[in-house]
Amino acid sequence: MILHGHTHQRSVVKLEDHTFVDRKSVWLVGLGSTSAHHTHLIPGHLNQLAELDFSNKNIAIQFYTINENRVMEDGNPIILE
Repeated sequence: MILHGHTHQRSVVKLEDHTFVDRKSVWLVGLGSTSAHHTHLIPGHLNQLAELDFSNKNIAIQFYTINENRVMEDGNPIILE
């Protein structure tokens, strides 16, 4: 897994290399921004953060939005398999 937060926007992408018999893959996770000024965000988007849970077989990511000093869960956790 590679974490990235430069674009002020969250994203989850799995890259796979099918040239290997046992198929190699890596997850790229963009965690958004936690304190960017609203002029630096994509219109309609809010600051965000994510909680990564390593307690099970797969990594789970729960995204949250930050609005007026309140943190709110944003959707269901994403499971990286």
